[in-house]
Amino acid sequence: MSRDRSRQLELGCEARELAHREFSRPLIIEAGAGTGKTALLTARAVAWCVGPGWERHAAAGSESAAVARRVVERVVAITFTEAAAAEMAKRVGQALAALAQDEPAVGVERKLLAVEDDRELRLRCAALADEVHRMPASTFHSWCHRELRRFPLEAGLHPAFEVDGDGTL
Repeated sequence: MSRDRSRQLELGCEARELAHREFSRPLIIEAGAGTGKTALLTARAVAWCVGPGWERHAAAGSESAAVARRVVERVVAITFTEAAAAEMAKRVGQALAALAQDEPAVGVERKLLAVEDDRELRLRCAALADEVHRMPASTFHSWCHRELRRFPLEAGLHPAFEVDGDGTL
């Protein structure tokens, strides 16, 4: 194997580990088509949900279903096409369901998840899998439109604004 290819693989492993564990700041994932971006983003969403997301929302002492609902509703999966958004949501659901059954999840490295106890991980994943249908997965355009609808005045828009056929306000 060439030194360049070996370095690329090493960087890929570092990026996967960072995506599983770094949630204190945004990450930018740059890669070409077919390189596993969706798998990496799926793993990142799952890792946040079962780890820091769960810990943050479980502090109130709620039941697992309520915690899972709050966690899932706070994940924002945004991409360029509706098909890709649906695929990402589907993969997150499949990964959570697999982990709940103690099976491997595509793109998710169990050793990188912040939950040490296997039983606890299965319980969290099962609760999250039941609520994953609530995860906002959309295109950039639809997400921005939804946010502008929620906060038109803060964006300097009239509350009854409309987007015309050319995509302008």
